[in-house]
Amino acid sequence: MHHNIVVSQEIRPNKVYLVTYPDGSQRYVKKYLAQQYQNIFDVLNTLKQQKFRNIVKIFDVIIENNELICVYEEACKQNLREIIKSNEKTFDTQDILKCLLDIIGGLLELKNLNIFHRDIKPDNIVYNGQDYKIIDFETAKRFQDDRTKVQSVDIGTINYRAPEINQNRAYSSQCDVWSLGCLFYYMLFKQEGDHMQQLSIPQNHYYDDKIIKILKSMLEKNETKRIRLDNLQKEVQELHNIYNNPTQSTGLEQNTTNLVSDINTTIDKRHNNINTFNNIMTKLIFKEKNEQKIIKLYQFWTKRLETKFSEEIQQRQKIEKLLLMQIQEFKQKRIQIDVFASIDQIKNELNCIQDLKDFYDF
Repeated sequence: MHHNIVVSQEIRPNKVYLVTYPDGSQRYVKKYLAQQYQNIFDVLNTLKQQKFRNIVKIFDVIIENNELICVYEEACKQNLREIIKSNEKTFDTQDILKCLLDIIGGLLELKNLNIFHRDIKPDNIVYNGQDYKIIDFETAKRFQDDRTKVQSVDIGTINYRAPEINQNRAYSSQCDVWSLGCLFYYMLFKQEGDHMQQLSIPQNHYYDDKIIKILKSMLEKNETKRIRLDNLQKEVQELHNIYNNPTQSTGLEQNTTNLVSDINTTIDKRHNNINTFNNIMTKLIFKEKNEQKIIKLYQFWTKRLETKFSEEIQQRQKIEKLLLMQIQEFKQKRIQIDVFASIDQIKNELNCIQDLKDFYDF
């Protein structure tokens, strides 16, 4: 170990240390047995020569006594698993998409160097306060090109390991896309899927359809059909832009239109006035730009259905689902909304809308 540095903490016995330099700066020192980690020296030396935004900075790689490979790297003290556990309620869709974009960026940086990481998981992603970075290259390997197909046994972490690896088939860098899909699933639902079964999407989620579509494209079992990193980056970047620009739609409007159409076709003709009411509410919500009023319109809609058409439970529940989705979307955009207003308060706030004047009958 370098002179004039102090071991501040032993993170993993005889393996990972947090060290402090005389100027107060800190780095991690990781030690590997040279015989067990023949690949890592080549990978880390390659990374040491580069500067990346989304890969942890490698300062030095040295061999001690022909036995130990010592790696001096940037110290980011919280990994993604710790971040999510301590911020489960506030780690929202915007944070998730930012993290996902950063990891895709890191994997593309590795791909350009023909390096497969092979162990993407929450513990191997860290945050420096600005960017998420990939760490831990114990299982990483450099190949001649990205199209190289290899076979390995027990590479990576079991719940994040691609099916082609589990089945001991040849695989490519697409294995990292699968692992990233498992990580995306963990960020969205705060749970890890069973590696032996098809990952199922929880029924009671309120994520946009585009997010679920991206997730499924990453968890395509056939690696030749699995979305490629460059295409994935484009799709996630587009979605990230939408969530960071409140004037753009995330697809909720289309969901509303589809659900209302479904409702209207299933309602008996003797309730034709429900169709009119549903169509008016849909148009009013689409036209409204004030977030508070959008929520009030949804609340007005569900309350009137509940009061005037109590037998149409299934139809009302669909509108309630839309309301919850809209609340979730506004929260993700950090828009302050009041969801606890009484029906009288709701009516008072909406009484200036002429199209509603015939529906204050409840």
